[in-house]
Amino acid sequence: MRILYVALSCGPNLGSEDAIGWHLPIAAAKAGHDVTVLTREDKREEIQTFIESHPAQIYPRFVYVPLGKLAGLCKGPLYSVRAILWCRSIRPLLERICAEAPFDIIHQITPVEFRALADYSGLNARTVVGPVGGGEYAPRQYRRYLKGEWHVELFRRVLNEVCVRCSGFKKRVKAIDFIYFANRETERFFEDRSVEVESFGLKTEIGIDGEAEGPAPNSIEVGELRILFVGRLVPRKGVELLLEACAKANAAGLNFHLKICGDGKSRAGQELLAKNLGITDRVEFEGRVNRDRLAEFYRWANIVAMPSLRETGGAVIAEAISHHRPLICADSFGASLILDSKTAVLLSPGSGSDEYAQALLGITNELLDDLNFDEVESELIWDNKFNYYRTLYKSLLAD
Repeated sequence: MRILYVALSCGPNLGSEDAIGWHLPIAAAKAGHDVTVLTREDKREEIQTFIESHPAQIYPRFVYVPLGKLAGLCKGPLYSVRAILWCRSIRPLLERICAEAPFDIIHQITPVEFRALADYSGLNARTVVGPVGGGEYAPRQYRRYLKGEWHVELFRRVLNEVCVRCSGFKKRVKAIDFIYFANRETERFFEDRSVEVESFGLKTEIGIDGEAEGPAPNSIEVGELRILFVGRLVPRKGVELLLEACAKANAAGLNFHLKICGDGKSRAGQELLAKNLGITDRVEFEGRVNRDRLAEFYRWANIVAMPSLRETGGAVIAEAISHHRPLICADSFGASLILDSKTAVLLSPGSGSDEYAQALLGITNELLDDLNFDEVESELIWDNKFNYYRTLYKSLLAD
């Protein structure tokens, strides 16, 4: 098959969305398909440097498109606007390259949000988008943790409502043969607003590259529960919720050690909160950790906390699963598509620090011994994920 992947985010080094845009096209190229990736011009140096330093691997072709001046100015909370502008800007190039050498399949894999859809109408190819999220929201009971960022949540809500009412958006959706949603919240968002989709399904966007070392044994030693958090230190990642839960569990008798890997604008406030909660001696802020070193922390941990207030999928899920470490998180967003009692301690959506504390108190060696990661790990390996998509591609081409 000739496959064109559209990936605003694509790269071998940083970012969970970059990994999606990088690994799936490589898996397709390794499987013997003729693969091209359309991505941003500012990713060229990173990608070409990696290819030159790793010549033995099979790579797709890369075509680079500039962000444009206006899109380049849209950062932080305006990332969605950047993504929308870039996806709209690529239409002339899509027309040209499809006219020169038609593709069987065009699959937009990043950005992982439904608002940013390119126009794929009339390109004489079967089209797939996703998995995409964006229809998920932070529960209102988490508002106090979001502090000054609740306006970002409100902006997302307004942008979503404007987007699905736009005739141009509806036209772009109708031109897509199949859309994957990355969580049930986004699927329900489309259904509740009667957005017409040709065909759709549910699939997590995250994956595993299959190169992690063999998992280390996992047991609670000397009665101390080792908890790991990995992610950006920003309000929506829920670190304040986790710190409160750990403090409450400690007051109820839990002996724990929490390591927090990551950095961000919320770090100073979180360090102060740990001090005010009286758990500074049990919490280590490790700062930004190199990906090569991150494996050490996963091997150290008994459990990985993902207390996100809002999350499309959660790249940390894939990392934890690849190291056979269970997660503690809400049974919502992308986690509800992937995790179950064999791989995680799942809490009700919108759970607060009391519920997280109780769950931490219930983690024992017996619970850890009963876990099994083999099935979900196999499903998340990128080569296997491509095989799944290939089945869809073939069915679309056969229609």
